[in-house]
Amino acid sequence: MRMIFCLGMLLLSPLLAIEWDDTIVVCPNCKAANNFKKASFGQHSLDQMYYGPSKFHYVFWPHTDKESLYSCLDCGLTLFMMDFYNISQEKLPEIRKILKDIPLPAGYRNYVDIPMYLKLSSAEKIYQTLGKSDELWGEFYRIFAYHLERDSQLAKKKVQEEKTKLDKKEKHSNSHSPALLTFSSLFRPLSKYLLADNALGSMRQAKAQSWKEENDFLKQEAEKNCKRALEQAQKMIADARYTTTRKELLFIAGAMQYHLKNPLKAEENFQKALSLQYSNPIYMNEAQAQGHNQYLNELLNEFLKKIKE
Repeated sequence: MRMIFCLGMLLLSPLLAIEWDDTIVVCPNCKAANNFKKASFGQHSLDQMYYGPSKFHYVFWPHTDKESLYSCLDCGLTLFMMDFYNISQEKLPEIRKILKDIPLPAGYRNYVDIPMYLKLSSAEKIYQTLGKSDELWGEFYRIFAYHLERDSQLAKKKVQEEKTKLDKKEKHSNSHSPALLTFSSLFRPLSKYLLADNALGSMRQAKAQSWKEENDFLKQEAEKNCKRALEQAQKMIADARYTTTRKELLFIAGAMQYHLKNPLKAEENFQKALSLQYSNPIYMNEAQAQGHNQYLNELLNEFLKKIKE
């Protein structure tokens, strides 16, 4: 269980640094050599891992970084790095059938540059053949929602940048003398400049519209995956097998409801979670469980504060 492993590291080691080093990884499917990144550790604060903005999606490093999702540029096999290394050879024939129906993203020389929406969509189809638990599907959908929401914010920023450039261009154009514009054809260099300036304005309008469409699409897809993550959490809350981890599941359900603009439901789940004690005998000893319980309480109180602001 990757998330428990990562949170366990938080409890065991207060000083680690997150770095990505170059490495060559042979694809287990097509045997092509890929230039990927591998995780390494040094000395640093763990705040960036467990106290950054991704905690509000309950997503943690390495899944916050695009480098963690490997994608072979030759055959398109896309999996999180730990799964890429450990994929079962018995599953490869079935995976190859799926890969035939997944178009390879064209024009990318670095797997990190492939949009996360494309990589995660491909990975979802492949993971369906590998068999994931409810808990891991919930984690997958939260990761999906986190990256799409982050990318939608970048697209929104691009829209604003293009609009700002358009506003500056309009002010600049209005500063030309009407007489100069009327007789601009007499002055070839100026005429060419004005034509180029108008073309640039049209291009920026098109860019702004393109970024807006991308932002709208990514927001819609992020919302869809928040709903899927919420459904997984609710399914597990109702399952007696997850009684000891219900505090964590209520937090996850509340977090997804918060992102789905339902603060009242989110607050209701957070308050229920605060009244429970977390334990996980299979993966944590008592001291680790107490530490994780304290961490969840911190997140819950921080979320409740955000709701009331």
